[in-house]
Amino acid sequence: MLVEDKAAGIVLIQDLQRAHIPVRSYNPGKADKVQRLSIVANIVKAGRVWVPESSNRAGFVRDWAEGMVTQICSFPSTTHDDFVDAFSQAMRYLRDAGWLSIDPPPPDDYDPEDYVDAGIKRDNPYSV
Repeated sequence: MLVEDKAAGIVLIQDLQRAHIPVRSYNPGKADKVQRLSIVANIVKAGRVWVPESSNRAGFVRDWAEGMVTQICSFPSTTHDDFVDAFSQAMRYLRDAGWLSIDPPPPDDYDPEDYVDAGIKRDNPYSV
């Protein structure tokens, strides 16, 4: 469980630890909520987030995920932002912990044969 290490989260972390429930504290830093969501927007754009599709309504998300998706997609024009906080923190934590990587897309004019034609080797200089 990941809990924000600020305000009420500090007491919650302590309570969970006393109850021997595994918990990780997370400090989101000084960025505001809009900035924190922007920091992880590339993860969504890269297609690394899967949203379950409804089994009886093709093209729509499952009912239990609809509120979360709506809130995140409507942010910052929403009344509540709890899902936004949880989503941005989870994505950033997974990325920073090395569980989620985003490979930069190749340039539009990228052709792997260009390296061969130019005699450029793409070896890892740090390999043994």
